Order: sequence, then C-alpha cells, then structure tokens
Amino acid sequence: MSENTNEESQAPAWEESTPTDAAPVEPAADFLSLDEQEPPAAPSPDLEAADAPVAATPIAGPDELNLADPQQVAQVTYGQTQQAYEQPQPQQQPYAPQQPYAPQQPYAPQQPYAPQQPYAQAPQQGYQPGYAPVPATTGYSTLRWEEENTWAAAAHWSALVASLVGLGFAGPLLVYLIKGPESPRVKAAAAESLNFEITFIIAMLASLVAMIVIVGFVTIFVFPIVWLVLRIVASVAAARGEDYRYPFAIRLVS
Repeated sequence: MSENTNEESQAPAWEESTPTDAAPVEPAADFLSLDEQEPPAAPSPDLEAADAPVAATPIAGPDELNLADPQQVAQVTYGQTQQAYEQPQPQQQPYAPQQPYAPQQPYAPQQPYAPQQPYAQAPQQGYQPGYAPVPATTGYSTLRWEEENTWAAAAHWSALVASLVGLGFAGPLLVYLIKGPESPRVKAAAAESLNFEITFIIAMLASLVAMIVIVGFVTIFVFPIVWLVLRIVASVAAARGEDYRYPFAIRLVS
C-alpha cells in the first residue's frame, strides 16, 4: 500500500499541472532548415483534356460551296483570279514633254560660182593626124552643150548638102553667120569647114589646069574622094564634142 502511494507521489509534476482544455501550442518556425524542406509537388496535367479533339473552325467560303465538287471549286477559283486581274492598275506617270530643239543656225549663202571658161581646149601634145588643135576663142556661149555639138557637126556636113547644088561653101557660111555669134566653138568649127571648102575649090581648079599635062586627070578624081572622107570624119568628131582640124586647108577665115 505504501508502494502505491509512493508511485503516485513520484509521478511528474507537469502531468498534474496541465489542464485538459488548454490551447495547443504551435511549434516555432525553424528558419535555418528551409533547404531541408521538400519543394511542393508540381500539378499534374490533365491528360484526358489534352487528348480530347478540338473542333476546327470552319473556313469561310462562298455560300453553298460544295468542296466535293471539283468543277464548282474550279469555277470559284477562276472567278477570284479574274477579279484579281480586273483590279485597276496604278496609273503611270505621264512622260515629261521633251524640250524643244534649239533652232538651227541658218546656212550662210554660198558664194556664186565663177562663170565657166569657153569650151576651147588647150593645146595638147601628140595629136593624131587630122586632129590638130583649134585656136582658142574668147567669149561666152549662149547654147547648151548638146546644141553646140549639133551645130558644130552641121558646120561640116552642111557642105555635103550644099555641094549637091554646086555651092558647097554655102552651108558652112550660113552656120558661121547664124550660130557663130552665139557660140565661139560653133564659129570656130564653121570657119574651119569654110576654109577647107575654099581649099578644095582651089584644088579642083588646079586639077582642071593640070589636065593639060595629064596629071589633072588623076587629081580630079582623088581630091573629091579625100574631101568626102574628111567631111564625114569631121562631122562625127564634132558630134562627139571634139574640135576637128583639117590636115589640108588654107585658113583664110577665122
């Protein structure tokens, strides 16, 4: 009995003094052991919500467009392309007007040409027989070059025509008087033809006298043949623009 009393007397004092309805005491925060605390667990994702399919937003298209019909889709696409081409293009800037060209300076008037010298040819070396140079003449011609050739040739062949009536000198004389004052070249050709005709008349008269000694019977036929040949040669040369000079002529007229 005494042992039980001693055990009860030896019981701790804090058990007797602690009331049953006292407020619980919170433990003091230990700031030195923050590193030893476990981090909070991360929230786990909702896998069922992620795997659930999300309805796609329908593409806005034209009303009543059936994508299963390729012909209808092609028509709609062609219409959009045509509308894109029909959009107005930006207007181009107008070209700036070009500057007007500066007026050209007027050309200075040309100096008048000096009058041409008459058609007389200067003497040349090495002439062929029958083409001796004609003396140079002075003055200016009022005839064209073609007209001068025509009248210069007429001064020679007119003697052939006039000789049909026995007046061979009349042809060159008329050309000398009519066209000679208009062209120095025609005048020189007519004078040369007239001198040859006078020489031929003198030769024929001499042949008549020489017939007494029989020599005249030869020359009276030779002289007309030579006269005819030289007349033709002179006419052709004058028509080509050449001044012909007879090899046998007594030059009385100039």
